[in-house]
Amino acid sequence: MKELDPIPFTVELGQFYQRAKTSGTVNVTMKRLTREPSQGQRKRKLEDTTMAEATETTADDDKEYVCLIRATFKNENISTRVNGSEYEKFQQAYSNIIKAYMDALKKKDRKAKVNQKKPTAAAAASKLKPSA
Repeated sequence: MKELDPIPFTVELGQFYQRAKTSGTVNVTMKRLTREPSQGQRKRKLEDTTMAEATETTADDDKEYVCLIRATFKNENISTRVNGSEYEKFQQAYSNIIKAYMDALKKKDRKAKVNQKKPTAAAAASKLKPSA
């Protein structure tokens, strides 16, 4: 998986959508990354932690989280990490790409739903009765 900066990621994502117009699907996932404890830190057992210690706030709690964005097209994968302060700028660029390539969507065939009528109560009751 290629790890890219946010701007090259959006360019590459646009190329994915361009190639997907002919065939294929582009999958994009976004999730918040939480910080993991370092190898030197050990997780405390629940019984060793007092309520006061559990509710204490530390300087790490004020830290911004990073958003991980992944895109997949066929067998190609790209990803990027976006800080909270840069997320709005990235979201704007991402929405522009989505709008630019939204013309490749297929419309639903709604004719089948329009032509079907709801069965009346008498017709539904006749289906439930066994015929003699």
